Amino acid sequence: MRSEYCIVEFNNGNLDIKYDDETITSALLDRWGVLADILWNLDCEFVGEPQSFGNFDVAIMIYNSHLDRIYTFSGSDMEDLLKGKSVRLLAVVPDEEARQYIAEHE
Repeated sequence: MRSEYCIVEFNNGNLDIKYDDETITSALLDRWGVLADILWNLDCEFVGEPQSFGNFDVAIMIYNSHLDRIYTFSGSDMEDLLKGKSVRLLAVVPDEEARQYIAEHE
């Protein structure tokens, strides 16, 4: 397990993210940019555009090129981070459809 700033990366690829007060302040000005910078340090990046997720939410795919894993990050996850709550992203091996989507949006 590796801990760095507001991220804990587990051996299985799962991530726990929690913003401290300073990160929350920065994220209120640029919520997606702050998260993108944090994820970039872990060889992760957003793929494509946010998509509908459930009835009242949106989500975006995150790809970890180092581990070859994908995560789903929702708008409600962002709201939790901005409230100082911890968010766990589960690492999933991309299926063929996800790999095609990643290739189309690189």
